[in-house]
Amino acid sequence: MAEKKLAARPGKARSSGGSLKIVKERLEEVDEGIVEMNRRFTELEDEIDEIEDRLESAENGANAWMVAAMVLAAVMVIAAVGLSMGSIRVGATGTAPSAEGIPAKNVEAFVQYQLARGVPAQDVKQSLALMGVQGSAVDTIIQKETGGSTPPKATPKPTAAPTAAPTKAPTATPRPSAPSGTAKVTIVEYSDFQCPFCSRVVPTIEQIKATYGDKVNVIFKHFPLGFHENAQKAAEASECARDQGKFWEYHDILFDNQNNLGVSSLKGFAADLGLDTGTFNSCLDSDEKAQLVRDDMAEGQAKGISGTPGFFIQGTDANGRPMEEMISGAQPYPAFEEVIELILTGERASDNDPVVKLTVLNDETCDACDPSELIGVFRTQLFPTVQVTNVDISSAEGKKMIEDLDIKAVPAYIFDSSVQQAGNYDKVAQVLTKKGDLWVVSPGAVGAGKYLQPPGVDDDPFMGPEDAPVTIIEFTDFQCPFCQRVLPTLEQIMEEYPDKVRIVLRDFPLDQLHPQARNAHSAAGCANDQGKFWEFHDKVFANQQDVSDATLKGYAADLGLDTATFNDCVDSGKYNQEVQKDLEDGQEYGVSGTPAFFVNGFSISGAQPFAVFKDVIDKELAKVA
Repeated sequence: MAEKKLAARPGKARSSGGSLKIVKERLEEVDEGIVEMNRRFTELEDEIDEIEDRLESAENGANAWMVAAMVLAAVMVIAAVGLSMGSIRVGATGTAPSAEGIPAKNVEAFVQYQLARGVPAQDVKQSLALMGVQGSAVDTIIQKETGGSTPPKATPKPTAAPTAAPTKAPTATPRPSAPSGTAKVTIVEYSDFQCPFCSRVVPTIEQIKATYGDKVNVIFKHFPLGFHENAQKAAEASECARDQGKFWEYHDILFDNQNNLGVSSLKGFAADLGLDTGTFNSCLDSDEKAQLVRDDMAEGQAKGISGTPGFFIQGTDANGRPMEEMISGAQPYPAFEEVIELILTGERASDNDPVVKLTVLNDETCDACDPSELIGVFRTQLFPTVQVTNVDISSAEGKKMIEDLDIKAVPAYIFDSSVQQAGNYDKVAQVLTKKGDLWVVSPGAVGAGKYLQPPGVDDDPFMGPEDAPVTIIEFTDFQCPFCQRVLPTLEQIMEEYPDKVRIVLRDFPLDQLHPQARNAHSAAGCANDQGKFWEFHDKVFANQQDVSDATLKGYAADLGLDTATFNDCVDSGKYNQEVQKDLEDGQEYGVSGTPAFFVNGFSISGAQPFAVFKDVIDKELAKVA
C-alpha cells in the first residue's frame, strides 16, 4: 500500500464508550422492534463501564479472567450464536456460525446466567430468539427458572425490621471448615462487599439454598481487595452485625449499596436494622474485627484465592471420599450444582472421563498472564479429571512448543488427544484447533495476556514516530460506533506520549454488520495516495451511517482531492486486497470484533478508557528505560 506516514494530530473532543458495547450495536441493527431490549443492554453496558473503572489496578487481571470464565461456562451457546462478552464474533468467511443443534442443557445454562445477572425473562427470551433459539422448549426453561413469574433479582433492600428469609444461608457463626450439623455440603465463599462480581453471585447462592435447604451450609469469609477502599471496613462492619445476629441481613444491605459504604453509611445501615447502635459503633470504631478480616484474607490467599468471589465446595461424597473443589468467579448455578450433586450422590456425568492432560504454556514474567481462573473453569465445569502441566516459554520445551505449534499468544492452553473422549468435549470443540496430536484453544475464544509477536506492520498509516519504543496496532471498522468512541482516548495517548508511542491503523470491516465498511476502508487507501488519509478517516467517522460510494467520493471533493484520480482508484478496487489482508491478519491473531488493539504484543479489546492503555504503555516504557 502507498505511503501512510503522518505525525500525530491535535486532539478533538469526542465521547468515549465501554468495551462490551458492541453487543448493543448488533441488537440495534437486527430489528427496530427490540428497542426495549436495547435499553436493557445499555444499562448493562453502563454497569460494565463502572466495573472497568474499578479494575485499573494490578488486581484487574484476575477479575478479567472471571469474565472469561463466565464466557467459557456457556461457550456452546455463545460460540454457536456468535455472541461473546467482548465483541461480535466473525468466522473466517466473515459470517456468523449457525445456532442449530444447541443442547437444551446449554440453553438452560444461558438462561440461568442471564437471569442471575438481573436480565428480565422477556429480554432473555428475545436474546435467544435473535440467536435462532425459540419455541415452547424455551418457554418451559424460562418458566422453570423464574417459577412462572419474575426472574431472580439482585438482593432486595431490607425493610425497617427485616427478618431472615427461609432461603437464606444459615448464620455464619461458627465458621466450620467442613460440613457440620445436618449439612452434607459446605460452601466456603471468599468475598468482597465492593466487588460487583460478588454481588452478581448472590442470587446463585440463594438459589442453592432454596434447592438444597439444610443439605448445604454456606460460610462467608472476607477477601477485601486493595483497590476497593471501603471493602475492609465494610467487612468489619458485617462482623459487628454478626455479633448481634444480623450478619446476613447486613450482608444484603452492603451488596445493595456497594457504592455507598463509607463509615457513616455503615453505621446508618445498623440503625436501619434495629441494631444496638452504641455497641455496633463502638465495635466498628475500635477496629476489633480488623484482624479477623485479615485472617480470612490470609487463609484465602494460602488456599489460592487471588480474586473475588472464590468458593471451596467441601464434603464427603456418597462413597465416603472427602473432597473439596474450587470455583472461581461469579459462575452460574449449574457450575455449583454439578459439584454439589457429586458430593450428595457420588455421581457426575463426566466421572468416566479419561485423564485429560492440559499443558499451559505461559510467560512467568507477564503480569497479565494469570491462567488460574480459566484452569478453574476447565477443572470444575468441563474436565474434572484434567491434569495440568505448566511450561514457561523461556524453557527449551516451551521454545519447541512455540515453534512446533505456531503459538502466537500466552497463556496458551494445549490439550492432548484424550480431550476428544471427555464428556464435555462438544462444549469446547468449536474453540479448539487440531495441531498434530494436540488440540490448542483459540486465543480469540479465551483472550490472551500477551502476544509473542504482534501483528505485522507494512505500509499501514500511523501517527507518531516510526521508531517509537511502544507501538499500538489497532484493528478498526469505519462503521463501528465503538471505534469512533475510542478516538479521544487515542488522541489523549498521542498528547501524553508524543515521542514514545506510535499508533498504527489496520482494516477490519465487519461485513456481516457493516456491509459498506469495506468500501470505506478501500476509499481511505485512495485518499492516502493523495496524502489525506487522516482527514478522510475523520470525515468517515464523523458520518458513519452513510458511506456509500457516492458519499465517499463527495468527501474526496470536500477535502480538495483530485476527484478523477480518487474516483478511478475507488472504482478499480485498488485497495480491496489490502483490506482483505488486514482482515485475515487480524483473524489469525484472534481478533473477532472492533476496536482491537495490540500494545507491543499485549492485547486490549474494546473501547477501553485511557487508564487501561496507560498502564500497559508505562510498563513497556519502563522496560526500555
